[in-house]
Amino acid sequence: CYHNMAKEYHKLGGLELALKYSHLALDCMNEDRGVNHFYEALLERCHILIELERFQEALIDFQTAKASKYSKIIE
Repeated sequence: CYHNMAKEYHKLGGLELALKYSHLALDCMNEDRGVNHFYEALLERCHILIELERFQEALIDFQTAKASKYSKIIE
């Protein structure tokens, strides 16, 4: 649910709210680390951080997602 809210706020340009819900989503998914939807949420946060010009944080998320074994994520 939080991931969907983050995506919607991101689409609407509410970047700070999108980031808040993205953090909440990833906190809830912490036990799912290594599963496809975790990496999708991580990349959503990465996009939000880039738009907020928080490039160092975005790079960490990107590198974590890139280490994923899922081909959809790697592409």
